[in-house]
Amino acid sequence: MDAKIPEPRLRVVEESPVRAMMRHVMSARRRHESSGNMENISRAEMRKYIALLMLALQNQQATNAEQTSRTKVAEDANYAKSAFLANMSHELRTPLTAIMGFSGALASGELSIANARQYAANIHASGAHLLTLISDILDISAIEAGKIEMTPSPTPPNMIIQQVMSHVIPCANAKNLPIKVINRLPQHVLITTDATRLIQILTNLARNAIKFTEGGHITLSVAPTPTGNIAFKISDTGVGIPAEELPNIFDAYTRLESTRHIEGDGLGLAIVQQLTNLLGGTISVESTVGKGTTFTLELPAAEITAYVSATQGMQH
Repeated sequence: MDAKIPEPRLRVVEESPVRAMMRHVMSARRRHESSGNMENISRAEMRKYIALLMLALQNQQATNAEQTSRTKVAEDANYAKSAFLANMSHELRTPLTAIMGFSGALASGELSIANARQYAANIHASGAHLLTLISDILDISAIEAGKIEMTPSPTPPNMIIQQVMSHVIPCANAKNLPIKVINRLPQHVLITTDATRLIQILTNLARNAIKFTEGGHITLSVAPTPTGNIAFKISDTGVGIPAEELPNIFDAYTRLESTRHIEGDGLGLAIVQQLTNLLGGTISVESTVGKGTTFTLELPAAEITAYVSATQGMQH
């Protein structure tokens, strides 16, 4: 059988705007040369095409700059993720190693009761830290995949504050840090929001405040804003954040240079911002190195509703 000769393939090359404009310029010049009108017509034509050529050059430069910018953003994101994975492997290995070591010592049966209790407490603390890391990974993955759904319902602000306090009081007590709670909302007010996610946001911010504060206190406050919205604030008297690092504080997979020596996965504040957006709110930060940091979570006024208790309804 004769070998089948493959049909030649045509390669289509997209013409750049600059190359297309050059082709039009040369075509116009040849056209006027052949017609003998170079003196009277071609100069005007050439000026027009040269102006268009300059515009095409500017557009091409802008396109190249945009492509370069997109490439840099993608490269920075890949670098951040690689650094995150390297850091995360260390963060996961540390509590796992502690759990294996302490549980092995417990299994030996050679410890005193006091030491056994201390080892069990260390295992519990390492397990809690490991759970936090895994939860952050699952949360950021679900957020990036668009699989987080909000389920708003009327919720008393006091309940939210109490839940947050129950999560963070043990951490604060371990560092002898008092937590001040200030509630300036009118009584019998409900916030229509996803309480679980709001508690997650505030707990994350409060734990961060405790982590970066060695002395002083933490403040959790809630109050109406001048525009009628509601603002939760978490303030600390900790190390503070350098001004040059503030613009990147909510970036995922990023660790601030000033806090790399402190354990963390670099996902917490990114999760906070994403969840805040899903709640329809905004979050901002103010910080002074050596004096402390304040995060402000503001929810829209539409989420605040008046509340009349059941007992009040019965009295009428």
